[in-house]
Amino acid sequence: MPKVDRSTLSLGALETLREKERGYKKTSRKKRGLIEVPVSREMLSMIQKVSKVLSLSAPTSSTHGRMDTISQVFEYLLKKEMGSAFYQITKNAPKKLFRLHKTVWYLKNIKEMSEEEIARQMTHMEELTPQAVIEGNKNRVWSEKHVHYLLDREKVAKRIQRINEA
Repeated sequence: MPKVDRSTLSLGALETLREKERGYKKTSRKKRGLIEVPVSREMLSMIQKVSKVLSLSAPTSSTHGRMDTISQVFEYLLKKEMGSAFYQITKNAPKKLFRLHKTVWYLKNIKEMSEEEIARQMTHMEELTPQAVIEGNKNRVWSEKHVHYLLDREKVAKRIQRINEA
């Protein structure tokens, strides 16, 4: 709604303006879909602490504007939890695969080696290929396919989880 100088309005016009504003707020809430999340004082204080660490605006006890901050904090915590679950590897093969992934990523991004150079380096170091780690054989001859696979974080993560859970 446009800004109106309320000091110049009569009492009747002021009341009409207030009614229009209430109606506007009601319809905009219906369009947005009002979402209310019950938050205890203890939970609100924890959310405020996390939002402070994340440099977000701290949510207040009033409901206006706090959903955005709560959703950002919640998203951060979910990502953190999903990331920590990735590192809880218990079996040996997934640990080896993760170590290979970190090594290849380091050679590619820090040492700035090409995939062909990485394959030669890993063959020279006599490291097991990802396929050898997964299947349990002794293949140590690397190709660019192996390197390309290990650079795909999503595929490696899914494979590690699958092997770890099996």
